[in-house]
Amino acid sequence: GQIDFHDYKRIDIFMPQGSCTFSGSASIGTVPIYTDDGDIQASWSINFSSNQSLVAHDLGHQFGLAHANAIYCTGCEDIGNQSVEYGDTFDVMGSGFRHFNAAHKEEVGWLGVENSVIVTSGEYLLKPLEIGQSGGAIQQIKLPLTKVPDYYSWYTGPVYLSLEFRQPIDFDAGVSSNMLYSGVPLHYSIVPSPYSASTNLINFDFSDLVPLLQIDHPYDNPVNDYHIALKSVTSDGALVSINAASTASP
Repeated sequence: GQIDFHDYKRIDIFMPQGSCTFSGSASIGTVPIYTDDGDIQASWSINFSSNQSLVAHDLGHQFGLAHANAIYCTGCEDIGNQSVEYGDTFDVMGSGFRHFNAAHKEEVGWLGVENSVIVTSGEYLLKPLEIGQSGGAIQQIKLPLTKVPDYYSWYTGPVYLSLEFRQPIDFDAGVSSNMLYSGVPLHYSIVPSPYSASTNLINFDFSDLVPLLQIDHPYDNPVNDYHIALKSVTSDGALVSINAASTASP
């Protein structure tokens, strides 16, 4: 034919849904595909709808991303809490038509080491996640965990708490609760890793529209001895303080 599949690394097929009971399906990253032109290595998706959220979600899978889940817990002292698939309402890999979270942006190569820090204490200014920042401007804070949620118990590499800051910019605009823009969401993540595993939004308020960290609402992770507080926030950034939970003031 007129198409040589060797020229393509991503194949997206749109077709009527017919009797299928799902809206679409996609590969996680690239996989071997047999064509009339011979074997190729490419990612693929089959979409029964042109809905933008569905197409973006399946493109995320083709980029190598798993889902954006959520763990609902009170204080998260119990690391055995269940992961809820698609529970992250702030990520298109979950149930929201929003930007990828910081860990997912790192995973696809959109957020480099020059804009992330791995720390256990200190104060840091988080810049908005939606727009590119100069080198040295922090868009992700990663806290290594000693005790990890059961969801990641199979993984022998490092597991992190990932902190980010959102503002009402393009696809992150229009969240019905403005608390997203005055707080800092936290996620569990294993990025970077040779494996694709879902991130998990930590939701200790049991509310899909209230991110965890507010100025008057710090987060304690006693099993890993972290006390995380939001000191100040403007549209330009969120100042976050990280200390040992065992020494934090009551």
